[in-house]
Amino acid sequence: MAQLHFTIFIFFSFIFAISSSSFAPPRHPFDPLTETELKLVQTIINKTYPIGPSHKFTFQYVGLNEPDKSLVLSWYSSPKHNIKPPPRQAFVIARDNGKSREIVVDFSSRAIVSDKIHVGNGYPMLTNDEQEAATELVLKFKPFLDSVTKRGLNVSEIVFTTSTVGWYGESEAETERVIRMMPFYLDGTVNMYLRPIEGMTILVNLDVMKVTEFTDRLTVIMPKANGTEYRISELEPLFTRRFEPSFCSRKVQDSR
Repeated sequence: MAQLHFTIFIFFSFIFAISSSSFAPPRHPFDPLTETELKLVQTIINKTYPIGPSHKFTFQYVGLNEPDKSLVLSWYSSPKHNIKPPPRQAFVIARDNGKSREIVVDFSSRAIVSDKIHVGNGYPMLTNDEQEAATELVLKFKPFLDSVTKRGLNVSEIVFTTSTVGWYGESEAETERVIRMMPFYLDGTVNMYLRPIEGMTILVNLDVMKVTEFTDRLTVIMPKANGTEYRISELEPLFTRRFEPSFCSRKVQDSR
């Protein structure tokens, strides 16, 4: 009897699992790419482009290639979303040997369905890897190290922020993908923005990863690290003494 109960339990559990999966909500076409899809994009593109030391290819942006609005509305308005959803695709912006590529990858066919070189102004967004590589480059650049020594600073306490140099109407042939490296000094503080190392201009070309301009115009006095703490957890209370309120009473005579 116990065996029969166990068999019935397994049978109904199986039926419940099937019915639950059949009622699972469908995936929305605007859902962001999953980790599996991101890895698939990398695999598909790596088969097309021989990425390596002799062929510099970097991913600057990978995201959902949003489907046509009419297809999404048609899918959304269908009963129980029982029609085929719009094609699932990824949009990729990459740098390929100094050029910007716009690539569309289709997941159903597992193939690149669009691949074109960007023509016009503007460059892709910066990546963390590029900014870290530029920082390491400057920290080993001899003229910069000489300027640090001249100021009596410890190079291990220097950090950088980066900023694109902007576009001011130059032709495409005159522009380069360049960022400006702005150094700051820690050495006893986490509030680096109050201790800039002024007087230096440092430009790095990201495509060739090279310092293209370095000038040290002047040495500016740097603020001390004392009094630059801003984290509330590290600050003492504003009032260390507790004040007790005092009340004064006044006898009011009845004038009646």
